Amino acid sequence: MSGEAAAIPLCGYWAASASGSELASANSIGIAAEPLICKPSGVTLMCFMAVAMGICKLPLYLSWRHIFGAAPLGGIGFSMSIFITNLAFVRQPELVTSSKMAIFLASLTAGVAGDLWLQAFGKPIASDDDVETVDFEQQP
Repeated sequence: MSGEAAAIPLCGYWAASASGSELASANSIGIAAEPLICKPSGVTLMCFMAVAMGICKLPLYLSWRHIFGAAPLGGIGFSMSIFITNLAFVRQPELVTSSKMAIFLASLTAGVAGDLWLQAFGKPIASDDDVETVDFEQQP
């Protein structure tokens, strides 16, 4: 996405958005915590549990640093959150506005965090090519 394409929706949301104090409310902080904390934690924990219980194994060339980087990307997306916000705060337009802004900013932050992590730590390293370090069953 080019800078102009990103700036137009961002400015539109900002122009119709809540004030800074409304974005710092408990409601907005709670909404932002879900895609920034809960989803990445849940994705990472479920992947770890599946591997630890032997349900699956990490594929060759995929390491935990890739899981850590992909987990925040689960926080991208806000259409269902906005739908639920519109249902939950029918007669409270100020809460709808601040909630939508919190949803948008949290989604944007989750995407940027995942992208930065994968750019910094997702590149192959020397030990990635070592087949002996990969967790898979040996064929007879």
